[in-house]
Amino acid sequence: MTGALVPDPIAWATALEKLLDARQEVVEAVEMAEQELLALHAPDISGVIQKLIIFFGEELFDEGTHAENLRRAIGDLRRIANELED
Repeated sequence: MTGALVPDPIAWATALEKLLDARQEVVEAVEMAEQELLALHAPDISGVIQKLIIFFGEELFDEGTHAENLRRAIGDLRRIANELED
């Protein structure tokens, strides 16, 4: 068969390793940026809301009473922040 593609396992392994290394660097950079932001004092209620969302992250999407109460509290803070802006 002419013109058939021949897999290159070395090129594949190299590209995969490069991708995984880059992905790890991104994850570490995001975690560092999150920690820097969380270490700062929030300038207002909207900042507190952002910090809560960053801190709790995926937990906000969980099912159950805990996550539901957390979403309600964040909703209350948003309502108060909107009222203060008016």
